[in-house]
Amino acid sequence: MSHRPEPPILAIVRESPFRQRTAALLQSLVAQQPAGLVRVAVLRIRRDQDNISQGFGADWVEEVMAESDWPRQASRLVEESGCRWVVLPSSVDRLLPGAFETVVKSGADEDEAVVLGCRVKRAGRDYRVGPIPFRFDYFALLSGFNYIAPGATFMSARRLRADGGLTTRFPNAMTYEYLLRAGAAHGVIACDGPLVETEAHPFPGIPEEYAALYAAEAMSVAMSYNRAALPPGTTLALVGVVAQRIEAGPYTGEIDQSLARVLTGVGRPLADRYLEYLGLEEEGSTGQGADRAFLSDDAAPPYQGRWARVRAVTPQPVWNTLRRAKRAWRAFRDPL
Repeated sequence: MSHRPEPPILAIVRESPFRQRTAALLQSLVAQQPAGLVRVAVLRIRRDQDNISQGFGADWVEEVMAESDWPRQASRLVEESGCRWVVLPSSVDRLLPGAFETVVKSGADEDEAVVLGCRVKRAGRDYRVGPIPFRFDYFALLSGFNYIAPGATFMSARRLRADGGLTTRFPNAMTYEYLLRAGAAHGVIACDGPLVETEAHPFPGIPEEYAALYAAEAMSVAMSYNRAALPPGTTLALVGVVAQRIEAGPYTGEIDQSLARVLTGVGRPLADRYLEYLGLEEEGSTGQGADRAFLSDDAAPPYQGRWARVRAVTPQPVWNTLRRAKRAWRAFRDPL
């Protein structure tokens, strides 16, 4: 009997508290053509339910219970897999047709990661995120403008094994940390897309319920690679996410009231502003004004009024830093 070759891609999926999200993600993984390009490991959080992948008819889906130290568990799976690339898609990611085939045919070296372009769905419309044409921009990531979703990051398994596995310091921002670590040595190549569909709250590929955790970890990751100053991107997103949580949380009365007054009403505008920096543009547009059209798609209250309020409460040094970062990001984003 001939031995069936190991797939080149290992996808490690953490089960979502929303079972239907995990099922939809798995469906997008096993439906990739040609067949046999992926091995899927699902880290379960529920013991008392049937397999999520039941009925898919996929030979390469394995479900195991998630351990408390799941990053180390994932590193063991990478070590044992024999696969060439590792991807950690989140529950809001969907791999579009041709994604795995594009990675395999990318021509990447063994130590190189492959990143794909993303599509963000918002208010029934499709947007591309990141520079157009899509490319890997280390400066943007180092500044905290992470436009690459976890499900669009195919890490080099050999590089991970050589580095001791996935980081355990940042369990919610592991792919971001990997991109900064590998990208510093030019170990990342980009394939145009979009080949991944996801959400952005405001981080592409990060579920809304994990946004605060991710924002805090992303800030720490960026500062670990550049200690000279606060990264303007993650700073903007962190304040926006925290403001939204303060507005919506039942514990608002426990927050310092001066802080609560300053942040009230600015969370959504700041999160939208972060998406503008990421280069969100409606698919099929020429790029002229598409980002602003996105930011104002919820008509009340008007975008300009909300942003004027944000400007009014933002200290001048912070505002100047954000303006400089925006000009630099657009300079890198627009091809010469």
